Amino acid sequence: MRLVIRISNNSLSFATAAADGTVSFEPYPVRGGMSMAANLRQAFGESHLMADTYHSTHVLLDSPVLLIPAEEFVPDSAPQLYAYAYATGRAEAVECCPVDGLSAVAAFAVNRDLRLVLDDNFRDVAIVPVMHTVWHHILGHSITGRRKMYVYIHDKRMDVFAIRHGRFAFANAYDASRQTDAVYYLLSAWKQMGYKPADDELVVLPGGADADGFAAAVGGYITNVARLGTDAVTATTLDGGTAQMPFDMQLYFAAQRP
Repeated sequence: MRLVIRISNNSLSFATAAADGTVSFEPYPVRGGMSMAANLRQAFGESHLMADTYHSTHVLLDSPVLLIPAEEFVPDSAPQLYAYAYATGRAEAVECCPVDGLSAVAAFAVNRDLRLVLDDNFRDVAIVPVMHTVWHHILGHSITGRRKMYVYIHDKRMDVFAIRHGRFAFANAYDASRQTDAVYYLLSAWKQMGYKPADDELVVLPGGADADGFAAAVGGYITNVARLGTDAVTATTLDGGTAQMPFDMQLYFAAQRP
């Protein structure tokens, strides 16, 4: 069995799929004042899902991402490139994963203690950014027609990206704790890309109440604002409710369906 773990700065959750395809989801209450590694280690003795035995885990990690063109990627230079873009310390290691279909490699930071806890408890550990499933989901939809910019709001952050000719044309993340700031950041990115309010399209991915409010607010500035539905994941049977499960985590299980 494989356990899926989602980790952000202030949340920790687990999910797994049974043989019949039913997905069980369990959010874990993060204790303030404890590192995420310590919270995860404690969860092994408290979580209902963690009581089972798993040989592998797939980790969705909410960590800042540096996208490197695949043809320019050199494994040994990735940590240095990442350090140019983001402040990293001795407690973090830079890991990489390919973004299939978009000719890019994602570099991201993983806390060393957190990595140690994972390696101590699972034989096989795969770690990817939370956006990994989202990028692949968008590639499964038509990206032809008018130019599109995509927004995914999660964990009080807003990931914005655009794809042209099978490559990232734009990708950045912003603080979304204040809706007015998030709208300002989005409009700045929109202008930077030379998009037109009446001609091009903004696609807002599912993200709960924050995404709903953001879509309504930005609609005052951009004519074509579309909401991407959860049709691709509704066929997955979930135990524990879909309301709390982040969209990126739902996409992981939708992608595993035959």
